[in-house]
Amino acid sequence: MSLPSRARGISFDCTCVGCTKPIFVMPSRISGRRPSSANVWPEAKISDSAGEFLLGVVWVITSLNLVPFDRIRPTSRGWPAARPIEPSMGALLIAPSPSWYAAGSADTTDGTWSIITCFGGRAWPPHIRPLTRTRTLPAMRETSLVEINLAAVSHNLRLLKRIVGDSCRLCPIVKADAYGLGAPRIARTLIGAGADMLAVYDPAEATELLKRAITAPILVLMPVREIDRLDEIYRALICRRLHLTVHDDAHLNDLITVAERFGAAIPVHLEIDTGMSRGGCDADDALALIERISRHPRLQLAGLYTHFAHAEADLDFTDRQFTQFNEIIDHAGDFIPEDCLIHCASTFATLRAQRYHRSMIRIGLAWAGYGLEMIEGGEIIIEGEKLQPAVVWKSHLVQVRSVPKGRTIGYSATWTAPRDAVIGVVPVGYADGYPMNLGASDAKLANDTPGGMVRLRIDANGRTESCDVPVVGAVNMDQITIDLTDAVARFGRAAIDVGMTVELVSDDRAASNHLPALAESGGTFAHEMLCRLNPRLKREYVLREPVHVEVDVAEKVVAAG
Repeated sequence: MSLPSRARGISFDCTCVGCTKPIFVMPSRISGRRPSSANVWPEAKISDSAGEFLLGVVWVITSLNLVPFDRIRPTSRGWPAARPIEPSMGALLIAPSPSWYAAGSADTTDGTWSIITCFGGRAWPPHIRPLTRTRTLPAMRETSLVEINLAAVSHNLRLLKRIVGDSCRLCPIVKADAYGLGAPRIARTLIGAGADMLAVYDPAEATELLKRAITAPILVLMPVREIDRLDEIYRALICRRLHLTVHDDAHLNDLITVAERFGAAIPVHLEIDTGMSRGGCDADDALALIERISRHPRLQLAGLYTHFAHAEADLDFTDRQFTQFNEIIDHAGDFIPEDCLIHCASTFATLRAQRYHRSMIRIGLAWAGYGLEMIEGGEIIIEGEKLQPAVVWKSHLVQVRSVPKGRTIGYSATWTAPRDAVIGVVPVGYADGYPMNLGASDAKLANDTPGGMVRLRIDANGRTESCDVPVVGAVNMDQITIDLTDAVARFGRAAIDVGMTVELVSDDRAASNHLPALAESGGTFAHEMLCRLNPRLKREYVLREPVHVEVDVAEKVVAAG
């Protein structure tokens, strides 16, 4: 294997020695101690060629002079190994023979060297002995981390395809930078999992995807009234990779002007307002607009759609919208081409019933693994229970202290310790996007209104256990306080210490800090909470195998009714 010494990104196939089956992609970081060293972010698809992968990693590390060999010591079997970055990662890096050495990134905090991390959580195989860690605390360079599981995103889209069937297309919504999760990376994952089209709100969002070589058609939902030949979206438009939305008669005139100036037929979708009363044309004007579009030589009627206003909770209103939309389509008759996409189902309608699916669905929350838990009564599609949450937001404890009974906590002294308590500080606050309403207070507790919860990840008895604890006192700009008293009583004071992982948002749907449950407690919505995650927070993409979910159909039908 030959690799450039200043490589910016590398892909390898590899396997960890001792693993009995292939795992998945592991994001890894290699960084030098000197600021001038290049950063390399390989993504390794774990299969069965360990030697080639490790040879490549070693080649890059040694060619950049990142690791002095005297930092790497052989094990009893002669296989070199190195220290894990964090014990909770179950990290492992080895070399295929005593003549090759492997190591990872420099920890500039205390001068030690750490290995490249394997996010598979695999234990050390019996013939590899990890070296003893020389430091007890993880480096705390990031106050928190948003972990995005691309394997869950892929799983969710494939599940949605099974729900809607082969005759229905998938159009994931990736506006607002894919709900703050990174539109280019999410878009590539969605396309790889079978997305037929992507939808964004404005031309700037479309431009960002086009710059990243996203090749799937892109639907722009906002009324776009002019386009210049120098715009990034110009070429995509005339090549029919960019679809525009028509909102009313005046807007249609603007788009006709654009199409005639370019001398090219452009694909458009007509939005018909059936009750949302936001964008789109009035239902009474829809037939005339459909006819105008279909007769114009520079326009292609590529789609017709409406937007349900309350599909998660009001099926009667949703069905009235649906009936009106269908009547317009029936009356339009021959003016609608056979390849015109008919779409009305959002995430909630998609998970409600097959009749809403038509020829394409537009889904946002569903590709991220959410939706069904927000539906209130009525019919549902049971398969939606298998959606896998793709987001984990985690931080760590930066201080642990004891306070006596009666001590108040935080601004405005809103929470009073009802007993001698152990309080922890987590470096996350409303500036990061954590809802201010989630802090428990004496007034809330008196009305049986609990605040938000976080989940501790505790290493105990050789395994990682979880423990949910409440957020207490006011949520600050950049920190929250949590009540650790019950966790200390359960696991002991020694187990609860600075540096331990705190999950602010869990990917466990049964957890009290599952995103929709947490958003509801904070008086907001899952969409908003995702979009409010501050861009300064580090996003990290992982591939972690989704959990298999068994669905009890009879039980869920009763619950839905």
